[in-house]
Amino acid sequence: MSCKSLDSHPMYIKAYTFSRCINKCGMKFTDCSCEDTCKTKGNCCSDYKFCEILEKNKIEAKNITNCEFSTIDSKICLQCMEGFYLYENFCLDKCPHKTKALDNNKICLKYESKKIIWI
Repeated sequence: MSCKSLDSHPMYIKAYTFSRCINKCGMKFTDCSCEDTCKTKGNCCSDYKFCEILEKNKIEAKNITNCEFSTIDSKICLQCMEGFYLYENFCLDKCPHKTKALDNNKICLKYESKKIIWI
């Protein structure tokens, strides 16, 4: 690891925080933040870079129900509207059967037998 000068705009993150920014950009949590001000405050979640990428590439979703932001071609949902769970490119009010709800991020995880499969 090497030190960076301030003119290179280093990003300060909470290194061991749970990845929270997927489907929650703009939100603040007790242990870290996905807000756009987190870089100046030094409290970004470990996956905050996802939010920066989303911010540069998002458009308001048109073709995916309950999706807030999607890719430019409107084929992939990047973030659901508040209160909806992201699952296989759909934004649902609850997780389907044989999935596990990850409530912090409002995403659904598919599981087979005793293994959880990240989607």
